[in-house]
Amino acid sequence: MFKTHNIKRAVKAWMGYGHLPPRVSDKLPGKDILVLAPHPDDEALGCGGSLLGLSSNQNACIVFLTDGGMGDPKGKYENIVLLRKKEAKSAWEKHDHCKLEFLGFPDGKLGENVEKAIEDISKLGKFDLILTTSPVDRHPDHRASAKIAVRLSKEWSASIWAYEVWTALPVSRVVDITERINQKISLIRHYKSQLDYQNLEHNLIGLNAYRSIDGGSNSGYMEGFLELSPEDIETFS
Repeated sequence: MFKTHNIKRAVKAWMGYGHLPPRVSDKLPGKDILVLAPHPDDEALGCGGSLLGLSSNQNACIVFLTDGGMGDPKGKYENIVLLRKKEAKSAWEKHDHCKLEFLGFPDGKLGENVEKAIEDISKLGKFDLILTTSPVDRHPDHRASAKIAVRLSKEWSASIWAYEVWTALPVSRVVDITERINQKISLIRHYKSQLDYQNLEHNLIGLNAYRSIDGGSNSGYMEGFLELSPEDIETFS
């Protein structure tokens, strides 16, 4: 995951966040929000509860970077790419504040398509907050998403918040989603093809419950984010 010469620097950067108490809020900041989802379901798992809490003057564009074609390792479905796209559309069809875009890069190959992804996303407009998977996530497409985020951040002077999927983070922000937890569960359940393989609902909702500690609560549910600078992402690359 790390280049050898960057290991000490990366660990130092990672540990540096540990003493900072996370800032708690009940909603995401910004007016125009870009959500980078390497695969259909990542956005629901990592930041779905926060997106469900957007106010009337906020808009989000969820960009599904890959086609999710590796999401059916046992070949249970006739066309997993088409199915995952349908699942994403079904999940968000009643949420007008979230626009969907599908770039369709091959699953597992996002790192080879970073430049084209940046070109395509740049045509969608300008955003002041970018939500992305993290540069230390164990999935290579998720790490590539973070690289895309930092390039776009430099172009727009946008903030970057990394959300958690496969790797927990030393979060600097938590958004209280307690009142929306049942809605988030419903959102996740739209991705039935992925729930057939893993109990993602249990995993991520459990993480959200744990994150309530960071919010100073012994109950409830929160989504955690790590605010990143371009320098942070370069450190972890």
